[in-house]
Amino acid sequence: MDERVIGMTDFLIRLFLKNKDPQAPGARVRYGNLASLVGLFINLLLAATKFVAGTLSGSLAVTADAINNLSDSLSSVLAFLSFYLSARPADEEHPYGHSRMELLLSLVVGVSILAVGGRLLYDSVQKIIRPTDISFSWLVVGILVLSILLKWWLWAFYRKIGRKIGSDILKATAADSISDVLSTSGVLLSVALAQVFHWQLDGWMGVIISLLILKNGGGIVKENVSKLLGQGANSRDGAELLAFIQGQEGVLGAHDLLIHEYGGDNRYATVDCEVHADMTVEAAHNLADRIEREVSDKYGYHLVIHVDPVRRDDQRMAAARRDVEKVLQRLNPEYTFHDLRLEKGKGQHVILYFDLVMPGSDRADEEQVMEDVQAMLTKRNPHYQAVMRVDRAFD
Repeated sequence: MDERVIGMTDFLIRLFLKNKDPQAPGARVRYGNLASLVGLFINLLLAATKFVAGTLSGSLAVTADAINNLSDSLSSVLAFLSFYLSARPADEEHPYGHSRMELLLSLVVGVSILAVGGRLLYDSVQKIIRPTDISFSWLVVGILVLSILLKWWLWAFYRKIGRKIGSDILKATAADSISDVLSTSGVLLSVALAQVFHWQLDGWMGVIISLLILKNGGGIVKENVSKLLGQGANSRDGAELLAFIQGQEGVLGAHDLLIHEYGGDNRYATVDCEVHADMTVEAAHNLADRIEREVSDKYGYHLVIHVDPVRRDDQRMAAARRDVEKVLQRLNPEYTFHDLRLEKGKGQHVILYFDLVMPGSDRADEEQVMEDVQAMLTKRNPHYQAVMRVDRAFD
């Protein structure tokens, strides 16, 4: 099946695309338009045939599946629109381009799927309360089997082109297609059980289908909202990227990774890298520049590195580091810190600058925590004066 799917996909690419290189100028839009139009045609065809089948059989589940396919047609239209809008070049008002339109329209796809799922759930519950008989028809069975096969093919088609061009909206529509395979299979099962055992499971299957639709829509909304808000090291890409940076020679540590997605290849990241304080400015710049280029080549992110000098072999610094570690360990074992540096204050005072890292789920009052840290540090050394900022670790 996979080989036939790949063969048909390649045939459509050869038939409709003159330049098949996905990296060529304008290729992303051409590939996206092809996927959107093929999906629109198939979903409209399935919606029309299922409406007929649902009317003939009196099955709410079949009609619900038809509405689901109709919403998929809307998704295809939005996908087509997203490729057109996201291809517009950068301008004065949008210096990062318009690629985020794909994320925004992917979010619209997710919301529309949630709306359809909610309505179908309501109708299905009503069908459970007031069940009606279903008329069996081999035509209905044939339409449902055809739908399963076409949706399976469409899932593989979307997935292959989505991977070729790195499209979020095609990934969303691919996920929607595979959930349609499951839901239509459930509809087919309810029709068969009604014929063989006279079990009226139409409403229950409608509930299952609607819940699958809601789950799929919720996943799409969550993923795209996460990208629009900005991700950190807790995301899958972020964790891999942070581990790569921390493993580079000359990097003593890395933190505060932030990822910003603008759609397509417009992906940016910022991170703080700790290096030895004795490293020259030129050496630190060369190290940061090398890591930025390697990250761009390997992960496709435009990375900007902020360099934090660290002096771990200094006795005063080592003593201060031990004191801060012990205080935080006593206060809360989950608390950590970074960017520690010392500065001579008035008289014998030593100013400790550092970022206090608290878990994202910690509900403690930040001001009170900083006061407690200052008081405990003063007990260890009356000359300490702490200047802190609070960071949140969401992992």
